[in-house]
Amino acid sequence: MKVLFQSDPNKLFLTKFLVFDSGIFNMNQANDNPLMGMGERAGDLYFKNETGGLHSRWAHDAANPIDDGLPPGRNMYGSQPMYIYQSNTTMWFMVFNSNPYATDFIVSTNNGTNANITTVTIGGLIEKYFFRGRKPDDVIMKYTNLTGNPTMPPMWAFGWQQCRFGWVTDTVWEFIVNSYEEFAIPIDTMWADIDYLDDYRIFTIAEESYGRLPELVNTIRQKNMTFVPIMDVGVPVRRNEGYVALERGLEDNIFIKQSTGVEPLTAGVWGNNAYFPDFFHPNATSYWFGMWDYLLDHYGLEIDGIWIDMNEASTHCDGYCIPDERPKLSLRNQAYYIPGQRDLEELSIGVDGLHYNGFHEYDAHNTFCLLQIKATAEYLIKQGKRPYVLSRGNYPGLQKYGYHWIGDNWSWVEYMIASVKNVYEYQLFGLPFMGSDLCGFNGNAAGDLCTRWHQLGTLFPFARNHNQNATSPQEPFRFNYTFREGDDTTYTDLIRIAIQNRYTYIRYYYSQFWSITEFGGTFFKPLFFEFPEDPNSYNDIERNILLGNNLKASVETTRLTDGDTVFYFPQGTWCQVLPTLAVSYTEGCFSSDGTLANGNRTMQTHMEDYYIHQRNGSVVPLQNATYHNTMNTKQ
Repeated sequence: MKVLFQSDPNKLFLTKFLVFDSGIFNMNQANDNPLMGMGERAGDLYFKNETGGLHSRWAHDAANPIDDGLPPGRNMYGSQPMYIYQSNTTMWFMVFNSNPYATDFIVSTNNGTNANITTVTIGGLIEKYFFRGRKPDDVIMKYTNLTGNPTMPPMWAFGWQQCRFGWVTDTVWEFIVNSYEEFAIPIDTMWADIDYLDDYRIFTIAEESYGRLPELVNTIRQKNMTFVPIMDVGVPVRRNEGYVALERGLEDNIFIKQSTGVEPLTAGVWGNNAYFPDFFHPNATSYWFGMWDYLLDHYGLEIDGIWIDMNEASTHCDGYCIPDERPKLSLRNQAYYIPGQRDLEELSIGVDGLHYNGFHEYDAHNTFCLLQIKATAEYLIKQGKRPYVLSRGNYPGLQKYGYHWIGDNWSWVEYMIASVKNVYEYQLFGLPFMGSDLCGFNGNAAGDLCTRWHQLGTLFPFARNHNQNATSPQEPFRFNYTFREGDDTTYTDLIRIAIQNRYTYIRYYYSQFWSITEFGGTFFKPLFFEFPEDPNSYNDIERNILLGNNLKASVETTRLTDGDTVFYFPQGTWCQVLPTLAVSYTEGCFSSDGTLANGNRTMQTHMEDYYIHQRNGSVVPLQNATYHNTMNTKQ
């Protein structure tokens, strides 16, 4: 019998405040030693050249720090405590560490011969699940069979979407809608960030600056468009102001309590001091439903989906906005080990917060998002809608109720490259409907970066342009200027073409996701997911992308200058379908034998160039979006 995973008996401990175990396994040196998972992380897909790399997982409001294995931990918005690797038998294995507590994965890859992963958590039990398969999809499907298959997005969710934190009035919001129409750029969904809230109080609308929002939403819905508003989690503490969300929450007694179990714990969000709903409380779901009903009944705001932010749960204070609420014997000081070598309460609500079921935030922090997104999805189902819920926080099982996006990234080429790998990463976790803030959330994106990122991002399952108020606006029509002397083509023209191309393949996306929700699987993935025995498919993964199993995208994501790029095609016959050729499909096809000599193809990659090839023997439903003047999924 061959040992595939070995636990070190000298590294196995279990106490109230410390769970410690270590595993050793052999990896396949021939295929670039692919060890992946242990999310959420920004940076590379693989864990390579690790010598005791520290990778911390405690849901935390952090703007995409590159996870380099150095302390303090670079933990981000979610915890996905699993890893996947290819063994020296060429089989794929996944280890799921079902433990919601703060965790460090300490990784050594030993020059690729084997890997040692020490898992250190600050509570709970050792509960591990092991999966194996011939391809990554095989083990991912088994994993989601345990944790739940992804929920099916509505058709319009595959269309183009636009948002910005910084549309300060409804007049600006209306201008954006009209500009899309003026520039003939297809769009399905308009979003609203926290600008629309009255002094950042959730479940309100600022009458002076956004009083026309319900009317404007009704107008775009008549044009077959949809609307998704943001909603933070914390309810600002505005007593004696007739603030319904606060008054109902106090009346229903549904807020997370201080350690004494009597008064609500005070955290802080955009609206300053705030209380957080406790979704373990049996009345919390009905409270949440009632507040969404209030938004419709009181303001007349119709919604098609919901965007939940800051649900890690995050706070602008470190732990307690009122220091006297911290108990003298805080759980923060009782753990024998601090994952990430960082205060667990940094930008997170106090770990002594008490939930209805007796759990403390110390125990339940990483799972906060899961119950909230479940309640949010159930509300939309109750309204007769297919649930469309975007969540910043994430934990295993979230895929049954909603989706995730990368979060607050940066307008740098390095983060465009990272966005490819981040979307790959979440395929592992059973969350295939994934994307990034195109062009970057932080920083000012120039026309060349934004154009290239749109060409890439319109291939993501979730495609949305979004950035923040301290940066330059980056909606596609903002780049309506030429980029090459003697050529009248503008960046906006190229972005429009990329969005139209997305609508050409939207029926393929939808059909592929139907299969994933029924049976499990992945969509936006590197070549080796489908060709695991091809050593060449593990390289240049940021440029060679599979869309399902039938389409291959070739996109230059590593530079913005004109030139040529070598793309790799695995064994098989591949036919170019984008850009369409002025020749027959036969002339646009070629065969690869899976070697670099035969599979590498040098292609022109000027600013306007990216390519899609179809795999021989496949059927791909499509529509000619340009010919039909498609403006959204219903038109």
